[in-house]
Amino acid sequence: MIKSIILASIMSTSALAATIVPFERDVARIDRYNYITARNDASTVFRTEYGADDNAVLFKRGFSFTNFGPNDIVPTEPNDSFEYPTRDFFFVTDDGAKRDTYLWMTDYVGSGRTSDYFETMLVFLPRVGQMHVEEQDQNLIVTLNTGEEMVVFKKYKTLIGGVMTEQPVDLNPDRAQRKFAQIDYTGKGIMLRSDAKGADPRLAKTVTVFKKGLPGCKIPGPTFWTQDGHPKFKFVNDEDAYTVIKDKCGAQYMPEI
Repeated sequence: MIKSIILASIMSTSALAATIVPFERDVARIDRYNYITARNDASTVFRTEYGADDNAVLFKRGFSFTNFGPNDIVPTEPNDSFEYPTRDFFFVTDDGAKRDTYLWMTDYVGSGRTSDYFETMLVFLPRVGQMHVEEQDQNLIVTLNTGEEMVVFKKYKTLIGGVMTEQPVDLNPDRAQRKFAQIDYTGKGIMLRSDAKGADPRLAKTVTVFKKGLPGCKIPGPTFWTQDGHPKFKFVNDEDAYTVIKDKCGAQYMPEI
């Protein structure tokens, strides 16, 4: 019965999720933030993320939510130590800018060690609008920058529909064997993925290009990201990124939208 209600809710939100919120600019107005903060000023279900300049002026960076468990994806319960397994989703459209839009995920086993924060960066192409979120009944409807939707069950922050699927957080005590967030993109665009343990995934040595039905294609990370203290995606225009991907991986990796 519960599953039927959730599926009915997903069906009823399809028109909502198709809404495109235009980018406000190509590049964020600020290169680095003096500090960052998050507030539940738009919802109690997700956080709005902000960054402040040196004059404490806030710039909107996107939105985020966390799966604290217990559920099928994070099977453990939170505890009073504040060190427990979680999966974080941070949907970034920094200052409403096209260049600075991506999904940053973090899987954490609750060890208390920085090196156990498994960081994943996902860039989706094409970029047609800002990532945004709406509440609808029991679900959150997230629209990716491709215009495609992913559906999240409000109560647990688990993915239940749309173009993204996930597997449980890997709690393997052996860090060397533990996997990064197991998440797949089944949409018509392409996804660029980089991973890092306890570090910025934008500085990873490789970026893997994924397209549905094809194996991942690896390209050196610096091809896409500046390698400085505040890494930025190098391409404002999607066509420039496509030129690189076509050269390194082949025309079959071009998006279908």
